[in-house]
Amino acid sequence: MTMTMKRALLCAASAMALVVAGEAKAQEAAAAPVEASSEVEQVVVTAQKRSERNLEVPINITAYTGSQLGALGVRDFEALSAFTPGLIVQEQSPNNPGFVIRGLTSDSGESNIEPRVSVYQDGVSISRSRGSVVELFDVERIEVLKGPQSTLFGRSALIGAINVIQNKPDDELSATLTAGIGDEGQRLGEFVFNTPVIEDSLNMRIAGITRENDGFVENVLPSGIEGPDDLSGTDLWAVRGAMEFNAPGVTFDLIANFQQDTPTGTSFKSGVIPAYYGDTDPFSFASLNTFGGFEGGKELSIDREVWGVTLLGDIDINAEFSLSTITAYRRFESLEIFDADGSAFNLLEAAEDARGHEWSQEVRLNYEGEGIRGFIGVNYADEEGSQRAPLATDERLFALWNNGDPANGPVPALQGLATLAFASGDPSILAPYLGALGFKSYHVEEYINSNETKALDLFGDITVDITDDFSVTGGLRWSYEDKTTAYAGYPVNGSSALAMYLSGGLVQTLAVANTGGATFAQSGEFDGFTWRLIAEYEPADNLNLYASYARGRRPDIIEVADVNSVGTFAGFAVLPDETVDSFEVGAKSTLLDRRLNLEGSAFYYTYDNYQTTVTGPGGFPVYVNAGQATSYGLEGQVRTRLTDNLQAFATYAWNHGRFDEDSAFSENQLRLSPDHAFSIGFEAGYTLGDGTMLFVVPTYTWKSKVFFEEDNDPRFVQDGFGLLNLRAGLEMEGGAVTATLYGTNLLDEDYIIDAGNTGDTIGSPTFIRGNPRLLGVEFTGRF
Repeated sequence: MTMTMKRALLCAASAMALVVAGEAKAQEAAAAPVEASSEVEQVVVTAQKRSERNLEVPINITAYTGSQLGALGVRDFEALSAFTPGLIVQEQSPNNPGFVIRGLTSDSGESNIEPRVSVYQDGVSISRSRGSVVELFDVERIEVLKGPQSTLFGRSALIGAINVIQNKPDDELSATLTAGIGDEGQRLGEFVFNTPVIEDSLNMRIAGITRENDGFVENVLPSGIEGPDDLSGTDLWAVRGAMEFNAPGVTFDLIANFQQDTPTGTSFKSGVIPAYYGDTDPFSFASLNTFGGFEGGKELSIDREVWGVTLLGDIDINAEFSLSTITAYRRFESLEIFDADGSAFNLLEAAEDARGHEWSQEVRLNYEGEGIRGFIGVNYADEEGSQRAPLATDERLFALWNNGDPANGPVPALQGLATLAFASGDPSILAPYLGALGFKSYHVEEYINSNETKALDLFGDITVDITDDFSVTGGLRWSYEDKTTAYAGYPVNGSSALAMYLSGGLVQTLAVANTGGATFAQSGEFDGFTWRLIAEYEPADNLNLYASYARGRRPDIIEVADVNSVGTFAGFAVLPDETVDSFEVGAKSTLLDRRLNLEGSAFYYTYDNYQTTVTGPGGFPVYVNAGQATSYGLEGQVRTRLTDNLQAFATYAWNHGRFDEDSAFSENQLRLSPDHAFSIGFEAGYTLGDGTMLFVVPTYTWKSKVFFEEDNDPRFVQDGFGLLNLRAGLEMEGGAVTATLYGTNLLDEDYIIDAGNTGDTIGSPTFIRGNPRLLGVEFTGRF
C-alpha cells in the first residue's frame, strides 16, 4: 500500500469521525463518564456454540474482551500469547508464524501439512500458517481454548483453538479514531464507524487500521551491493466492512476482511559469518542482500494479502431449536524473499511463494431445552494451496564456503583468501578471483508442492444435566478427507556445474529433490473420529469443577519421503494421522462478591505418530513420524479487583513436554515450548474530577528456556527472560478522549525468537532477534 493510499484511508476515517461527531452533538449523545466498578468483569464466551459465562464452561479457556485487550495494548497474536497460559506465538514475520499450545507447534507452510492449532475468525477457520496472522483490531473478544477441540473446532484443533470474534454492527451511531507515533518510525492509524441504515433492521460497521515501523535492525552492505536500509519492520493495513440484518427470530451478518503486509525483510543474521566488518551478534547490525535478478529483482521483503468473505446466519425455529449457518470464502497470497545464509555473500538466497483459497459451508442445528442442550452439524470444505520455494546460489562462493571440508573442496588454492573474506564478512575480497573458478555465478533451483483437499465433517455435542449440580457432556466428530498432493523440483537455469564437478552425478547443488521438471502426484482418502467426554460438578453457585477426556487428530499426510543418494525425487509416503489423548481436571471460581476470579487445571497428554521435519539427503527437508511424546502440567489464572479503581491479574503455566525414550528425539524437550511461563499486571485508575481519569497499566511477562529445534541443539536455545511493559495516560471528557504513553520491553532485554533456520543446512545457522525497547504515544477520540 502506498503512502498516498494510507493517508487517504486516514483522511476518510477522519472525515467520517467529524460527520459522526456533528451528529452526536446534535443528538446530545456524548459518552457517559468513566465509572468505577466493584466487580471483576465476567466474560461471556461462545466456545461451546452457545453464550455462557467463561467461569461456567468446563474447558480451560483464557478469554479477553476488546476493552481488556486495549488496556494491555494487544494488537497481534504474539502479544496475546504473553498473557495466555499454555500459548506461545512466535512471529518471525506475518508470513511465518508459529502457534504453540501446551508444547505442540503449528508452523508449517507446506500446502500438504495440516495445522495443529485452529485459528478461527468469526466462526471460519483461518488456520493455514501463511494466512493465519491477522491484525487484532475492533475485536469483541478472543477465546483461547487449551486441549483437543476437534469436536468444537474441526480437524485442525488437535491441541487447541484460538477463536477471534470481531465486533458486529449495532444500532448506535458512533465513531472512534486513533492515531499514534513512536520511535523506530512507529506510526499508527485506526478508525471505527458504526451506523444504523434501516431502523431495527439493518446496521453497518466499517473499521480499518494501518501500522508501521521502519525496522530495528540496521542493514550495512559493501559498496555496489544493494539491499534494504533496515530489517524486521512492520508495514500493514487492514480494513473490514460488516452488515447485519435483523428480523424477528432471524439474524444475518455479512463480513468482508482484507489485510496487506509489505514490511522489509526478516533479519536472518548468520551466527557464523559476520556482518560486513562487524560481528555475528544477532543484536548488532546485519549485512543481508539477495541477487539482483532473483524473483524479478525484488529486495528482501514480504508482500502478503489475505482476504475473506463470511455470511453468518442464525434462525430461531421455535423456543428450543435454532439453525446456524456459516458460508465463507478465503484467499491468501504471500511472497517472502529472504537471505537464508544471513550474510553479504550470496551463498543461499531463498523465497517462498505461498497461495491458497478455501470455500466452506457449515450448517448446525442447535437445541436448548430443559436439562438438555447441544447441537448436530455438518461442515464441507474445498481447499487448494501451493508453495513454491526457489533457492539461489553463487556457485563460486558456495565452492569456497564448502572448502572448509576437504572432501568437498574443489579450489584449495584460494582457501586462505576465502578464510579472510568470510572472517571479515566482505565478499569484495574474493571478487577479482571468482571468474577463474569455472562455476556458475547464478544458479537457481526450486520446488513446488501443492495440495487439494475436499473435507466432510459430521459432528454433534450434547450436555445433559443429571442433577441441578452435576452434568455430563459428550461430543463426537467424524472427519473425512480426500487429498491429492503434487510435487515438482528442478534446476531453473540448467544443471549445476559445481554439483557435477563434485559428484559427477548430481544436477543440483541445493536442497531440492529433483524430478527432472516433471510433476508427480498421489491421492488418498482418509478418515477418523475425535471426541470429548466431560463431567461437570457445581457444588456452589460460585464454584465449577470438571474432569475431561478428549481425543485430538491431525489428518494423514501425503509427503515427499524419498530422496535418493544423488538427490532426485524417489516417491511419496503416507504418514499416519497424529493423535493426542488428553486427560484434564480443572476448577473455576468467583469469590469475594465477584471481586476475585480463580481458574486452574492440571493435564496429562500422550501423543502418537508425532509428525515433524528432519533434514534428508542433500539437505532436503522431509516430514517423518518421530514416534511418541508426553506432556503434563498445570495452568492457572487469577483476576481480582483490589479496590474500585485497581485491578490485578496473573497467569502461570507449567508444561513438561518431552519426546518418549523410544522416539526419534529420545527425551528431548518439545521445540518452542518453555517449561514455565507467567505474567502479572495491574490496571490502576485515579479520578481527577471533571470526567478525567489517570490510568496506569504495568505488566511483566516471563518464560523459561526454549529450544528452537527438536534435536535440542545447544546452539539454538533462548534462556529464560522477562519483558516489562507500561501503558499510562489520561481519559478525558468522560472517556471521549484518551491520551496514552506506552513502552514495551522497557528494560531493553536482548532475546532471540528463532535460531538455526534454513541457513543451518549449509553450515551458516541464522538468528532472529526480538523487539528492542519501543516507546510511543497514542491519541483516541470517541464520538
